[in-house]
Amino acid sequence: MATSLLTIAGSTVVFIKQREPSKQVFGIKSVASPTIAQSTIPPVSQWKTYQNNTYKFSLSYPDSLEAKEVSFGVGITTIEFKSTKAYPSTQSVQLLIFSKSQGRIIGQDFDTFYTLADNTSKIMKEDTLSLQKFTKVRNRAISKLRAFDYSTTSYPVNPDEEAEIGAYIELGQNILVISTGENNKTGLESILGTFKYPL
Repeated sequence: MATSLLTIAGSTVVFIKQREPSKQVFGIKSVASPTIAQSTIPPVSQWKTYQNNTYKFSLSYPDSLEAKEVSFGVGITTIEFKSTKAYPSTQSVQLLIFSKSQGRIIGQDFDTFYTLADNTSKIMKEDTLSLQKFTKVRNRAISKLRAFDYSTTSYPVNPDEEAEIGAYIELGQNILVISTGENNKTGLESILGTFKYPL
């Protein structure tokens, strides 16, 4: 079990995951999915819809995943879309929502990253002992919102660890980070294609 602490404005959030290996991204421990061969993704028309009335967005996701939302009461929410036992090969997808002001405090300032040139990498402190390589891949619009794609790996790169990919999306005064393993790029793009904001 991997556990990490995220300190934001004096509040400590414990975020626990049940899988290994893990790596910390954006101040929250996230999990590198085991390497999984590309699988057939069912048509989006057969997917479930997740709707978040607090942050006013919705998205669709494969019916082989189950959604679990956790609100930490300090303006941080996580939503994990994880494989069910019936479909263990489907890669999970994680969402993290936090305010722009919290992002600035923890070194995850959306505007700073958004203005970086495409394919710019930074070495960032993951915790007191390790580093990660964060790459801002490109700016884009998702549902007419400012967004950018990113990837992260441990630094130095561990060849046994799957890189994490995802997108930051600006939701007014909040940021939504959606992430998954790099072998799930097609699934990620399919999910992002269903993203709607505002409701």
